[in-house]
Amino acid sequence: MIIFRPIFYLIVIPTTLSFPFIAFTPIVAAAFFGFYDKFQDVICMIGECCRDAQKLNLTFIKNELENHVFGQNIAIQAILTHVKAHTADKNPKRPLVLSLHGPTGTGKNHISTILVKSLYKLGMMSSYVKKYDATIDFVNLDKISQNKESLQHDLKITLYQCPRCLFIFDEMDKIPSDLIDALVPFLGFSESVHGVDTRKAIFLLLGNTGASDIASYLHNFIENGGDRDMVSIKELNRILLKSSYLSPGGFNHSDLIKKHLITASIPFLPLEKEHIKACINAEARELNHVISDVLIDEILLELDWFPPDTQRFSINGCKHIFEIVRFHLQLRKENDEL
Repeated sequence: MIIFRPIFYLIVIPTTLSFPFIAFTPIVAAAFFGFYDKFQDVICMIGECCRDAQKLNLTFIKNELENHVFGQNIAIQAILTHVKAHTADKNPKRPLVLSLHGPTGTGKNHISTILVKSLYKLGMMSSYVKKYDATIDFVNLDKISQNKESLQHDLKITLYQCPRCLFIFDEMDKIPSDLIDALVPFLGFSESVHGVDTRKAIFLLLGNTGASDIASYLHNFIENGGDRDMVSIKELNRILLKSSYLSPGGFNHSDLIKKHLITASIPFLPLEKEHIKACINAEARELNHVISDVLIDEILLELDWFPPDTQRFSINGCKHIFEIVRFHLQLRKENDEL
């Protein structure tokens, strides 16, 4: 894959600069820069340019979310509103920092990927998008200082390439607070941090902090006759804030929380049977198959649910549905061939 980087030079042109064969006048200069602009257009068509970064494709993202993410109306509305406001602002005052909290398999990574694809031409392959996984990138806990320095260097390089870049940090609750604090200088209102402008960037922080508290609150809310889509996001945010302070993990003692550098905490709710059914049907469609209600019920019986008394929520959400659907379709094919 070829990624083209536009390079800009400052050229100072006098009113008339005479050469033996050409008079380099403002008209010639205008023609030169006009040609350069056209050249840039061609480069950006076949490669990737910063000027095209963070141009939100609303049609794409709405279609993807409608067909592939289920049971997260509150999270989707909040994320889209924040992203639309940030990308529409030509000169935001600070980066957009969204902290996505919720149980496994509820769509945090999936929505992040869809968002990236809607903002950047090359999606997750874009040089303006960086993803860090605590279980891969920050496993050497005895090298916190070295990891911190390396992370800040990566951030500066990416921001230098394109101020409208995007960073994803997965498994935030597994990142030591000292390492999380490496982000702090980049998340404020400063016009320049180590020579780069951070205010147009987007930071997505993904983790499971508060997941059990969210599930407990939602379960009680529904048991008392409430509708999950009507649950108070203000109350969920209160729960998340308390969990961030009290739960063990990276957020616990991080300056990220103490200095209020997170734009918004986005709650992801645990998934119920209707949402898992939707996931099963969506995965089957991806494989050009239709699954019967009988087979869907069989798959639901294989899954683990909580709490024990009501079996309302899926423990793993939609995380392994693709493998399960693929297995059953293959099994059905083999049985048909007998």
